[in-house]
Amino acid sequence: MCVISNDDLPQVIGRNGQNVYLASQLTGFKIEILSEDEYKSKGIVFVKEFPKKLKEQLIDNKITTTADIITCGIEELMKIPGIGKSKAEKILEVAKSIR
Repeated sequence: MCVISNDDLPQVIGRNGQNVYLASQLTGFKIEILSEDEYKSKGIVFVKEFPKKLKEQLIDNKITTTADIITCGIEELMKIPGIGKSKAEKILEVAKSIR
């Protein structure tokens, strides 16, 4: 997966996806291109800094995007079992850095 700035997205994709197709053929990998806006709206499953278990905990508590994390804040995050103040602060810090 590649996250590309919104301004550069047309050049990266190319006409009819030709650039992505060629890059995929050359590397042998499936390449998924996301704009910055798409990445932010897709949610926490794409946040590599969050371990799988944490992602599951957040999703189980209806927190599915970085915007949700920022909105709920530290106090709400601390209500999730296993998330103390320090961990909640780190989660919030990562969410803000992505947003």
